[in-house]
Amino acid sequence: MRVDWATWLAGLAGLFLVLSIYTLRVEPELARNTWATDDEIAYLNGGIEIRERWGGPVGLLRGLLDGTFTRAERGPLYMALLSTFAERSLAMFDRARALDFWLGLAGLTFIFLAAWRWYGLILGIALGLVLATNPHYLNSVAVVGAEVIFIPLVALTLLVLARGMRHPAWLPIGFALVGLSFLAKSNGFFLIVPALLAWAVARGRRFWREQTLWLALAAFLLIASPLMIRNLRMTGNPLYNANTRLMWIDQYETSRTEAFRQHGASMIDYLRTHSVADMARRLIDGTRKQLTLQAQMLGGPVRSQAVGYVLLALAIIGYLAVGPVSERVLFGLAFAEFILFFGWMTRVWFLPHYTLPVVPTTYLVAFRAIGEAAHRLRGYLHVTWRLSSGWRGHPATLRLWALFALGLAGMWVIAAIRLDIPPAREAPEVAALREWLVTHLTPEDRYILGPEREFRMEWYADLPGQRYSVPAMSSLEELLAYMDEHRIDWLIVTPRQYARRLAVFQDWILYHEPDKFMYARPLAGWELVDYDRTGETIEYLIYRRNPDALQRPIILRETPDHIFHLPRQPMYPADVNFGDRIALRGFDMSQTEIRPGQEMEVTLYWQRLGRMRVGYTAFVHLLDETESRVWGQQDKPPREGAYPTYEWLLDEVLVETYRFVVPPETPPGTYKLEVGWYEWQTGRRLPVRAVSERPSEDRFLLPVSVQVRP
Repeated sequence: MRVDWATWLAGLAGLFLVLSIYTLRVEPELARNTWATDDEIAYLNGGIEIRERWGGPVGLLRGLLDGTFTRAERGPLYMALLSTFAERSLAMFDRARALDFWLGLAGLTFIFLAAWRWYGLILGIALGLVLATNPHYLNSVAVVGAEVIFIPLVALTLLVLARGMRHPAWLPIGFALVGLSFLAKSNGFFLIVPALLAWAVARGRRFWREQTLWLALAAFLLIASPLMIRNLRMTGNPLYNANTRLMWIDQYETSRTEAFRQHGASMIDYLRTHSVADMARRLIDGTRKQLTLQAQMLGGPVRSQAVGYVLLALAIIGYLAVGPVSERVLFGLAFAEFILFFGWMTRVWFLPHYTLPVVPTTYLVAFRAIGEAAHRLRGYLHVTWRLSSGWRGHPATLRLWALFALGLAGMWVIAAIRLDIPPAREAPEVAALREWLVTHLTPEDRYILGPEREFRMEWYADLPGQRYSVPAMSSLEELLAYMDEHRIDWLIVTPRQYARRLAVFQDWILYHEPDKFMYARPLAGWELVDYDRTGETIEYLIYRRNPDALQRPIILRETPDHIFHLPRQPMYPADVNFGDRIALRGFDMSQTEIRPGQEMEVTLYWQRLGRMRVGYTAFVHLLDETESRVWGQQDKPPREGAYPTYEWLLDEVLVETYRFVVPPETPPGTYKLEVGWYEWQTGRRLPVRAVSERPSEDRFLLPVSVQVRP
């Protein structure tokens, strides 16, 4: 058989072009990821557990078969790879990112080679280039997680299965790859249904009698059996995944409640509480969002969602009309499965990497639709072109392709050699908290730190004590009861924890960007013993259970715009409560005698008491002794409207001065000043409760009279 060297050299040139662009584009993504968070920590911990308990991938196989490896929320394949070099150190994260680079490169290489050999060089280069420049794909490479192998595995599996529909010898390899995909992530099992239906379409009604199919299923079971056996031992369901329970809730935070952790959620309960219309609405809304996200990912290389929509439309046309029917069934059903399943899950999860595995084949189908349209247009216009075989095999052509391929290979080698992945960087506040935990806690201590991502340290540090996370709850009282129930004696509050559990903390601790933690109210039975001192802002607070703790507010940080104490002692202290929202702490009034036509000035010291959802306007009115007429006034929102009350911070103090002119016609006599607050939209006043002076229904009379002289 004669070798077409020109095509081979052109293919190698295309491959090295793709790899060079990939290397150059993925480096900044890897450089930005210098700290493990969220799923990355779970995978790192999984790799460490496999290394420490089972000794590595071979031991993991025993752990799966005997059911002692119980991690069921993530596939074991990627964690097994991490276990080959796992250790509790920051260096492990550096090695994991380097592994991701090479895994991403290998996946891209296999996808390119498969597309080149089975769909043509031009399509292979186009597919390689759009993946090598796609920011979503590159981000999946830069993040330590199973997506770096799952995404190319799904794409390669679909390509091999499509080949197997025409050449059955490839079918067992495709099903073996389905098994590997299942080991990487449980939704790799999605590929079984499209594969079987496509095979049925390709081979007819007696498809199940063909020996190749049973060999393929055996290949799948052989690869997937360790995980399926483990699942069967644990739950009785070989396809079990701990995250499956999330299908039957409406929001992610439900999964963080104690009730969910104890009882989970079931399809039967969901069907009892939701109508068919509710479920249809959930699926339709989620599918629409997933299709929009798919368009964003498809248009990623050119940063254009419009281009993404065009490619998505072309792909849908391709699923319906371009290529062999079996291939359309395979690619189209796989696409539909991912979109519909994660469309249903959108209320719980909505992240790009969930449907990213079908992006490569979506590109492929869209490009094939473009090629088919170009082919038909060419035939319609009666345009032909071809390269003579003599030109293709001409020595000068071969030398040109060889030099081109060699140059691109050299470019990739230089880019790979110069690849610089900065080491993991432990932030100063994280290092300080880690040292504090090691110094102050004992192995028997129980402490709360989480939900958290920046301050997760157990993957690289041997920390004492047992860590808990604040479950989803709606009040501080629930948290206190939870800590009593679980005998927790330490509570560490961080910015992410505060944001995720805002309902618990917002009426107790003040966190305000960009100043971070600023103020804390006293909490009965708990004492603030330490906090972050590494920078200008405070990144964490440490509380200890102490029944004898002093009950006083703690000011952690003040700025010129935000203060939490009286800047000076008012001339006339007061303690007046306006609707449990605002307090009057005192007032200054240097003028107690005034003449008509002169300006009256009063300074009031306000402090926020509770949350406000509307903007209130303050008023100061001069009343006669009968309180029947207002003889002078100023009504104004705080800071002339620049700082509405619904933006006030927890226990924040505002000092406001009010001025008005006493009308010239004001008769001499004794007058009073009334103050209060009202909603500017409705005029409805806040009710008043005064501790030290006479209360009034919707105003407070200052306990100092004003004499108007003639």
